[in-house]
Amino acid sequence: MSVIRVTSLRPGTMAMTLAVGATFGSSFLFVKLLVAEASPAQITAWRLLFGGAAVSLLLAWRGSLAMPAPSLLAKATMLAVLDSVLPNTLLAWAQIRIDSGIAAVLISSMPMFTVLFAMALPGRDSLSRGKLFGLVLGVVGVAVLVGADAESAANGAPSAHIAVLLAAMSQAAAVVFARSLLAREDALTLSGIKLGAGAAMAMVMVAVLDGGAAVPSMGSGAWGLLIVLGVVSNGLGRTMYLSLIASAGSVRASVVAYVVPAVSVFLGWLVLGERLGISGGAGLVLIAAGMGFVTHGEQLARVFDRLRHMGQTRTPTRGIAYFLSIPGLRRLHRTSGDGCDGEVSDAIADAKGTLDATWSAGPASATGCPQ
Repeated sequence: MSVIRVTSLRPGTMAMTLAVGATFGSSFLFVKLLVAEASPAQITAWRLLFGGAAVSLLLAWRGSLAMPAPSLLAKATMLAVLDSVLPNTLLAWAQIRIDSGIAAVLISSMPMFTVLFAMALPGRDSLSRGKLFGLVLGVVGVAVLVGADAESAANGAPSAHIAVLLAAMSQAAAVVFARSLLAREDALTLSGIKLGAGAAMAMVMVAVLDGGAAVPSMGSGAWGLLIVLGVVSNGLGRTMYLSLIASAGSVRASVVAYVVPAVSVFLGWLVLGERLGISGGAGLVLIAAGMGFVTHGEQLARVFDRLRHMGQTRTPTRGIAYFLSIPGLRRLHRTSGDGCDGEVSDAIADAKGTLDATWSAGPASATGCPQ
């Protein structure tokens, strides 16, 4: 019996991808509102501090709050630099100069860097044609989402655009690095250590860049935004993201960056009056299609190959009928590894034999109707 291998994400994993993307997307609005009240270094330091406090409470409630080993602390500190300290500061600095939606669109280049970094390491994620097509489709989608013509591409200072792209590269490297750490540590523990180390480094950065003014002078409303930003985005959001990397792999997890601009551009238009653009709907459709190809690229490629092969050996009607018989008979089983793997059950082989035998008898037998 021939076996067809399919690769897909569970509905729960897809739901987590959308939740993480929404969390990160809303953070651009919060940062845009906060940059008028505090410096980029202060925003980074306090959001990491609040996020670390929230995760530490969860670890204490779980009974697993403990001092990490020196080797783990060193690795988590490096992860904090790549994942939080550097990109958060760069993004806050850039959003002083450009719209939150533009920053979110530029950060969506992160999956491309993730793919490139992952391919550079042996034994890591492979780049199939389905994934490649999905990544390209996603980038096209976020470009369409904001009407990325020459005028929008030139919006704001070029240095701010470069800063966001550097933040995307840093986060992409963090995704690949985090996956190696998650092979030995759970997401919540790693997130707590990372946030604590990141907050300590960010406070030192505040002392150097802002002359020691660690506490920004702002109202209670701004402090409330900063607390929500730290707890929801850096605390819960980043912990869920690490869980997503562990379960879905670094390349598939980075598809979160395609959800981020959709949320950010919408909130920027709704709250700040930033231009959404007529092309928003088309961009959202392209982003959704890109997510589908990145997460289900191999499966879709095999389906298209099979349909093309059927078109050469059978009539199109019969080929489509055979294809439509598969979803009702497919049985997937979970295995260890990157994401969810499955194989077509024995029932499909039996169904294929039955359908082939029926089709070989002629059109009238296959349809039960005279021609």
